[in-house]
Amino acid sequence: MAKNKQVFFRPLSELNVIDNFLFYELSNNEETNEEFFRILLSTFLQQEFRTIRVIPQKVFSGVDTDRHGIRLDVYIEATSEGEKPDATIYDIEAESRAANKNELPHRNRFYTGIIDVQHLASGASYLKMKKLITLTILSYDPFGLGEMWYEARTMLATHPDYPYDDGIRRIFLYADGRLNKELLRKAGITNGERIRDMLKYICRSTKENVTSEEIGRVDAMVERIKLRKEVSKNYMINIFHDQDIRREAIEEGREEGRAEGRAEGRAEGRAEGRAEGKVTAAAAFVNFGRAHNIPDEEIEQELIGGMQLTAEQAAQLMRA
Repeated sequence: MAKNKQVFFRPLSELNVIDNFLFYELSNNEETNEEFFRILLSTFLQQEFRTIRVIPQKVFSGVDTDRHGIRLDVYIEATSEGEKPDATIYDIEAESRAANKNELPHRNRFYTGIIDVQHLASGASYLKMKKLITLTILSYDPFGLGEMWYEARTMLATHPDYPYDDGIRRIFLYADGRLNKELLRKAGITNGERIRDMLKYICRSTKENVTSEEIGRVDAMVERIKLRKEVSKNYMINIFHDQDIRREAIEEGREEGRAEGRAEGRAEGRAEGRAEGKVTAAAAFVNFGRAHNIPDEEIEQELIGGMQLTAEQAAQLMRA
């Protein structure tokens, strides 16, 4: 059997802010999350905030046990200057998988509906509903029009100039979109360069993209998070349980086994390929864990309990 391709797990040091794992860690860390999201909100909405409360991975159940619930990346209750306390809710999402592109409008519709249901007490006036602003940061163009800033609001299609306001703003920010100053002006944004530079750093979080004092503050937070030992361990476990990564690694072995099986006319070649794909993924996992200073006994426990290798297989990989 030919040797399988090397499975590539990105080191923690190479993650970008938009990557789900790092975005979550920044959201979940009490030492960084308030400052981090205060910077993001002030950058994207260009206003200052007096108070801010961050709730990472906020879960709202469905209206009944058999109904779909939601999990927000980051749920924020904040008060800007001149605004009544708790007047607005902010939902910030980071999205880097273009495969989710087509469902974005419908998912956004569903999320806003669930959030509204959770915040309006029985018998309360609909005028008591909080304003809701959703910010979705994307590494891909969600609508294919090449813009950096897309904003969706409810309107009267027959009379688009009528001020129909239901309190919801849906903003989609594409990191590589063009800086359309006329479009931004209509949205009340006067410094599009500030938004563009922050988006560039979020999607490609390198020192070269630190171009302002506030981006430098975000970069310092990112560096502190990446150096935490518990974050390295969490990342290893996250990768191990990431179904897309495991599926890709195992599929490499399957494809090579199929190819060799076809060439040799042997069904066992294909079976061996499937088995070796699993072992290849596990071997890469061992190397990744050790590179991030995770104790061998913890790596071995994950091999047996998570990937369901036998104790003998796990021990052999640990000796390699």
